[in-house]
Amino acid sequence: MMVRGGGKMNSKMRRTQIYLSKDQHDFLASRAQKEGVSVAELIRQYIAGKMPKEEDYENNPLFNMARKTFRMGRSKGSEDHDEYLYRGKE
Repeated sequence: MMVRGGGKMNSKMRRTQIYLSKDQHDFLASRAQKEGVSVAELIRQYIAGKMPKEEDYENNPLFNMARKTFRMGRSKGSEDHDEYLYRGKE
């Protein structure tokens, strides 16, 4: 698929439309021109910069706390929790 400006759009991309104030648009247009990219590409870069990355979770002590120190004592606790809790009672 061709997009305005002659570039090709990735088939996994989704088209969207947003409304911007004049100040927002002027800011983006100015930044895009300075960086030599389209306004759309600049917006995608800004969004990508705010999205969490896998290493954000790997290096976060809160997410690693349970992995390192928390043990239930049951190897299949999540699979067999009814058996452990109710001992087979119907």
